Amino acid sequence: MPEDDPIAFSLFIEWVYNGALPNVQSQGYVDSLYDLYIFAEKICMNSSDMKDYIMDKIQDVSRSHNLLPTPATVRKVYHKDRSEDSNLNLFCVQVLVFDLTMKWGNREVVGADWMRRKSFMDNLKQELGGLLELCKDNETLFNHFVWELYFKNNPEEAAVDPRRRDDSRPNSRCRFHGYHGNGNVCYQDKK
Repeated sequence: MPEDDPIAFSLFIEWVYNGALPNVQSQGYVDSLYDLYIFAEKICMNSSDMKDYIMDKIQDVSRSHNLLPTPATVRKVYHKDRSEDSNLNLFCVQVLVFDLTMKWGNREVVGADWMRRKSFMDNLKQELGGLLELCKDNETLFNHFVWELYFKNNPEEAAVDPRRRDDSRPNSRCRFHGYHGNGNVCYQDKK
């Protein structure tokens, strides 16, 4: 399919033949994993195992190298032809909200001198300008972002990195997986 990313397609072939994906640590690789997830949705993979495995890879590589979805990747994830309910959308927007709250939510600027407050506001204005540019033609992304930031975000969860998955927090390991009950089991538990 001409519109599909060739690297994502080669990763798909790798998954079909090996049941695994390579361990590469770069922004380009993570971007290709996002494309692979979108491709798996597009071809209607009956099993969520592949998408769950890809999601785990995205989370692991992104967290270990502090990588965020690029603006181009966010646009692909929130493309008008994709489902608004995708776990990839949820993950992507939660990473953006986490990044924003970590950068700006914990700063002490109230008692700071004027230059520090001005610098903070200039940086915040630039960050929000980039976010506005990203959301300006995508109402769904904007709505998801506002929902996650203002209505769903509470102080206890604000500091939880969505890229982190472990067994120490409830639902953390499989938070963005697609099987969600109904007698289905996580691919990791099938081993």
